[in-house]
Amino acid sequence: MQSRSALEGTVSVPEENMMRTEDAETPTEWSSLREEKLQEAEETGPQLRTRPRTITLIASFQFCKAGFLFALFALIWIHPDMKFGSETFWEIVYAASSGAGKPSTLTPVIAIYAAVVGWGLWSLQRWARNLFMVTSGVSAIAWVRYLALNWAMGGTLGRQLKPGFEQHSVYLLVFLDVLIFFCLKFGPYVAEAFGEKD
Repeated sequence: MQSRSALEGTVSVPEENMMRTEDAETPTEWSSLREEKLQEAEETGPQLRTRPRTITLIASFQFCKAGFLFALFALIWIHPDMKFGSETFWEIVYAASSGAGKPSTLTPVIAIYAAVVGWGLWSLQRWARNLFMVTSGVSAIAWVRYLALNWAMGGTLGRQLKPGFEQHSVYLLVFLDVLIFFCLKFGPYVAEAFGEKD
């Protein structure tokens, strides 16, 4: 399969669009035909673009997060008295639920959102990248702003995060949001894969 280089957006050309040397009689015509076929491939949409590993990992993470939240909600709904021991587990739940805390009626909504965004990223839908960048960026900025102001005011701003579980949960959530934002915004070949040009 003929493809552009990674720097040109890693757009794959389908078999039916590949040119044959007999279609062109001169090198100039062959070059022109090649550019025409590559342009056609670019215009057919993101489904023919190569998905960067960064996007594959983020989309897979979203699928895993959705499955985890659905399973957790189902277990607690079926067995409401079920106990989960370690604080580390609840820190993961807090980060996976984007700060929503322990499972509630909001948990399936968050899981559906994660699954939809994961599918959008997997299929290289531009709206999914933009939406996830906005939500991750806003969440990270809000928490960093709160932590910075609280520190500057000597810990007198609103309710304090308790040392241990609450602090670790928020730090993990901020770290993931910042990491996801920078990977989606500045990851290698990510913008090209979603059809954006420099």
